[in-house]
Parts: sequence; C-alpha cells; structure tokens
Amino acid sequence: MAKIPDTQDPTLLAVDVAMEAAQETEPRPYLGASSLGGPCDRQLWYTFRWVKRRVIEASGLRRIDDGHRGETVLADRLRMVSGINLSTEKEPGVQHNFQDLGGHFRGNCDGLITGLLQSPKKLHVWECKIVNEQKFKKLMLLKNTRGEDLALKEWDAVYYGQAQIYMHYFKADRHYLTAGSPGVRDVTSVRTKYNEADALALIKKAERVIFADRAPTRISSDPAWHECRYCNFRGVCHETELPELKTCRSCMHSTPVGEGGWRCEKHNKALGLHEQRVGCSDHLFHPDMVPAEQLDYGEDWVSYRLKDGTIWKNETEK
Repeated sequence: MAKIPDTQDPTLLAVDVAMEAAQETEPRPYLGASSLGGPCDRQLWYTFRWVKRRVIEASGLRRIDDGHRGETVLADRLRMVSGINLSTEKEPGVQHNFQDLGGHFRGNCDGLITGLLQSPKKLHVWECKIVNEQKFKKLMLLKNTRGEDLALKEWDAVYYGQAQIYMHYFKADRHYLTAGSPGVRDVTSVRTKYNEADALALIKKAERVIFADRAPTRISSDPAWHECRYCNFRGVCHETELPELKTCRSCMHSTPVGEGGWRCEKHNKALGLHEQRVGCSDHLFHPDMVPAEQLDYGEDWVSYRLKDGTIWKNETEK
C-alpha cells in the first residue's frame, strides 16, 4: 500500500506553535463574571485558587481572535445607525467594569448602548458573541420557538448569567446580545430582561466560591460525565494529577479576606499579588487539591495514600 503523503503545512504548524507560546497563561487574580453561570462550583473554586494554568490550543486561540475581531466589526456597524450611542470604554483603553466582594469578583462588559430602534430610551448592556454555525442556528431556533426573552437563558447558561450580573452592576434592566457566525457573515440579536433574583443568586454563588475553605462538591462523581470530560481540572478532580502551580492560592495556609487581598496564616501577613504568584518554601497543597486519601500530618508535612496505594508525603522545602 502506498504511503499517504504528509500534507500538513510546516509553516502553519509553526504559526500555531508561536500562537500557543505567546498566550497569557497566568491565572486571573479574581473570579470573573464571564464564567460564573457555569454549572460546577468546584471548577470555579479551582480556577480562583490557581490550581493550574489555562493553556489554550491554537484552534481555540483562533476562535477567541475571531470573537475579538467580530466584536469590533459589530460595534462599528451599530454606530452607523443614527441615534445609537454605543460606549465600549469608560475611559480610553479601559472597558466598563465592576468590582465586588473586596475586589475578588470582577467583570468587564463589551459596552453600554442606548438608542436601539426597538427601545430608544432604554439603557442596555451590550455583549457580542461570535459562535459556530450550529450554535448560531440554535439561537435562531430558540428565538422563534421560545420567544426572545427566554432564548438567552435556554441557549447558554453562562452567557445568561453574565448578562444578569452586568445588568445588576451597571444598573440597566435590559441586555442586548448580538451573536454572529464566524466572520460575522450572519448576525442576530436577543434582548433579555433583568431578573433580580437570578442576579443576586449568582452574586451569592460568587461569594460562596470565593470564601469557601473547602472545595465545593463535584458536579458529578463520574469523570465521563459530559461536563467533566473536557474540564481543564479533570485530572485533579477525578484522576491522579497534582496541582500544577505552587502558589499561595493553592497553599493550605492562605485565605482570601473580605476587604480584599489574601492573608497567610502561617506567616501572619497580608499577601500582595506578586507574593501570591511566587509562593514560599513553606507551601503545602490544600488537601482538597490532592486526589488522594489524607493519612496524617505534622507542622511541615501531610501524608497521603495515592490511588495506586503508594504513600506520598507533601513536605515543605525547608
């Protein structure tokens, strides 16, 4: 049988490698509103505690880039309509944003808009999403079958949660989402009403995750569950992977404080952002980040039985 020639373009493969190497992998210092609508509190807790870096493959980076470009295209198109006032920055280079819970909870919206022809006087929070063709068609179907006001919630719980949080903090009772297919060839929109109960429940969820001393319950005990299968933290949560990062956030001695920032109980001091990222030689992983049975502990060590039966001792570097 003849060998099938390798048709991959080495130059484009090198582009992918360069894109992946150039991405920002440091975890955010806060819990973001854009992710709060997800179903798993434990995933959010791992994210906030910097269990591992978020490394995105080149295909995902291209989708993100397409989203940023599409947002700019749609903003320019909206501004072509007489009477529309779309503000995407509160000052040059700074998006409209909010902070709450001592700065541990934050969000940046795409814009604030007035002058929509459907509702000229209402202030709307504007968000733009560029999605694949299948997801785009699903939104169109939901608008036609369930009605515009219910469409966003049934289409994407994360986007719906983001919408409710932004409406709450930017004091708007309407949200205007524009959704485009790749390349912004097709565009649709959906307007959503503010639901105070939903917004407050999400903010309470953020508070619960941020200040939780222990890891929240898994969404499923089955690693093959569809929401676990592709989770970035599956290895730590369900398998035998140890946390990637030895930072103050993953250490058993650190605690987020209500007025903002973090505190080290071991050294009895406040921790700046740089200190949190660097950690120290007294680091011991939070027990809920170690996928093993805790056996014993001392002042500077904790012992565990791993899933294969071996004993592992988490010790300080001193």
